[in-house]
Amino acid sequence: MIDAVLALKAQPPARLKNRLKQVMGGSLTQDFKPDQAKDFFFELELAALWQQSGFKVELTEPDIVLSGNGLSASLAVACKYPSSKKQLHEHISKGYSQIGKQGMTGMVAIGLDQIVFSSMNHYIDFRQRDRPAMDVLLSMLEDLVRELVNERAKDYPAEAPVDGILLTLGVAG
Repeated sequence: MIDAVLALKAQPPARLKNRLKQVMGGSLTQDFKPDQAKDFFFELELAALWQQSGFKVELTEPDIVLSGNGLSASLAVACKYPSSKKQLHEHISKGYSQIGKQGMTGMVAIGLDQIVFSSMNHYIDFRQRDRPAMDVLLSMLEDLVRELVNERAKDYPAEAPVDGILLTLGVAG
């Protein structure tokens, strides 16, 4: 969080302070329960990453707006951090709606951490058939993305396809 605050220190103080209050007022424990603190922390992490990568970052609706660094127009980002697979499509739809309300081009950023790890009894067993750890994780992510693409096409044909989505996964331990 300190890295994010330092990277985003040029943001209007009220916007950054508001998000920090939301983060500090909740639980960041990976307990697989929804909490706005986790949502706002995910926003701050992504905003800081883009700021450090040379983009101009604005903490505003839908959640983040990026410009500069070679972009021909501003790009809206709706950030979602679902705590279960069951919530995934609802969050994607809400993100597309947020971007549409701003009349901007954009993408939905989905933090998959809690979804991926909730299906593994809170840890990943990397000792699967003597495969390298990254192969195990990549295989799991490929399965999740394949399922997501198929479900969106079948169940949400009127909405933007998943090519307007950024999926992230943070692994630490």
